[in-house]
Amino acid sequence: MNFYANTLPIDGLQLQQQTQTMIERCLKAQARTKQQLVFGMLTALTIHGLEFPHNRKAQQHRNTIFAIARTAASRTNLKGVLFRVWTHPMGTIRLDCGIEITDVFTTLMQVAQWCTRIELTVLFDLVQRRQHQLLPTFCRDAASFLDSTGLLRGKSNIRWALAHTRANTDSSMETRLRLALTVKGRLPEPNINFRLQDNTSYDYWFLDLAYPRLKIAIEYQGGTVHSTAHQVRNDSDKITRLQLMGWLCLTISIQHIRTEQATATAIQWIRDIRRTRQRAFARRHKAAAL
Repeated sequence: MNFYANTLPIDGLQLQQQTQTMIERCLKAQARTKQQLVFGMLTALTIHGLEFPHNRKAQQHRNTIFAIARTAASRTNLKGVLFRVWTHPMGTIRLDCGIEITDVFTTLMQVAQWCTRIELTVLFDLVQRRQHQLLPTFCRDAASFLDSTGLLRGKSNIRWALAHTRANTDSSMETRLRLALTVKGRLPEPNINFRLQDNTSYDYWFLDLAYPRLKIAIEYQGGTVHSTAHQVRNDSDKITRLQLMGWLCLTISIQHIRTEQATATAIQWIRDIRRTRQRAFARRHKAAAL
């Protein structure tokens, strides 16, 4: 598992700032004790630059500094540091600044107890988005880890997330949208980053989510990525070309999935569109057979 001994590239300036702030806090904590601390759980998650889970249980500990103890007796009373006992296999990384943190794999196993199933799946997708060839290795290592452990908080969450994680995703919100459709809406799973080529111009695009048989494309429009004049023009051109090819392009933003009610409305909207397209395609097929 050599991959897990390396830190991952960090996405976005905000995550970089959060990572640096947490490192500085850990350095101050380490300076107050002669014992070599191993920072883990949500603290290590922040230092690795992984997106912090959106669910309330995790958010309540956003500013908590977690240190890992291998036994209950090895815990110390250090102000501002919350020790958690972890008796399972653990990999660590020593950063150039001198602090030691749990590696990516161990961190994800640890934070399962703080995440909802959806948010843990988002994290699994995120790690694989940064390392595209990781999915088989990660899933195999996680399954082996679960089989070798006994009682573990968040174990059922890990198994669920392993069954629902997918490679080739582009953003956390796209993962949340996909899971909203398939888990909450019980709709068929759409293709992820579906490659579509225009046979006339030979241009091609990658659709965030797609139902190719029904020619339905679902595009998530993030506020920053799609806000520049150049990107707005590209998006408009893309939608026009898709329409000329007989595709229906649905644009989803954060407003559509911000609340449970908004999400339910968006799911019903997509369900109705799927049903309408299915009927239309069935009529065309029947007419062509006559």
